[in-house]
Amino acid sequence: MNFMSHRHAFNSCKRVTTLRTSFNRSNLIHPRFMSSTVMEPPKLEHPEISNAKISKDGDSMQGYIHLNDGEHIYFQSSGLHGLYAHNIAKKTQVVLLHGKKYSSQTWNQNGTLQHLLRYQYGNIAFDMPGYGNSSGKRDTFESANIDWLVQCLHKFNITDNVVLIMPSMSGIYGLRWMLDAKYASYLSGVMTIAPAFCDQFDANLFSKVLTPACIVYGEKDETGLHETSNACLSRLPNAETIQIDQAPHACYLKAHA
Repeated sequence: MNFMSHRHAFNSCKRVTTLRTSFNRSNLIHPRFMSSTVMEPPKLEHPEISNAKISKDGDSMQGYIHLNDGEHIYFQSSGLHGLYAHNIAKKTQVVLLHGKKYSSQTWNQNGTLQHLLRYQYGNIAFDMPGYGNSSGKRDTFESANIDWLVQCLHKFNITDNVVLIMPSMSGIYGLRWMLDAKYASYLSGVMTIAPAFCDQFDANLFSKVLTPACIVYGEKDETGLHETSNACLSRLPNAETIQIDQAPHACYLKAHA
């Protein structure tokens, strides 16, 4: 896919997943679930996944991905190519990380996963190592790497057309992915939400990133992270900045987001 195609794919995804859209749950019901016919939820079979559960209405799935070092990563999804792909028509896959106080469940609770299903985008939200239901220790900036994330992606054969959503603490992994000479090629777009650790990288690296980006932050960010991150991310040559008016650091939790 050429660069302009990447931008078109990301812009299309951005329009339907924009954090400025109110997640009115009455609008998140996919036509598939409006039928009076009772449908059997699809079965999930994958050698690298354990304790997989699918909701009775077939609207979501969750489970554990086993890593090579014996640790496991918990995930949630409302549909994913090659695994659980009902109604998933778009080639873009959205990968969602989370902030320090949150987990993959956040994207389920605020309706984002359902919203992506409605617009037929593949999606998967991870609990980062040591958070939520994932095992392992929480990384420091010095100990962090993206090996666990790459393993998860490879187990699902996700190697292109990825839009990454990284809020706050998840910058410890998301920024590394975006700046990685090898794995950045998996990305067709990035949505940052005041990610941490931007100032720990060489600022000049950001000017070399060609991946289209949407820089989102809350106007009333009480942490001040938006100021630090925006100063670095403003160097991205193909980025759009969106301020969520009157919103705090976790601006994606606001009703008007």
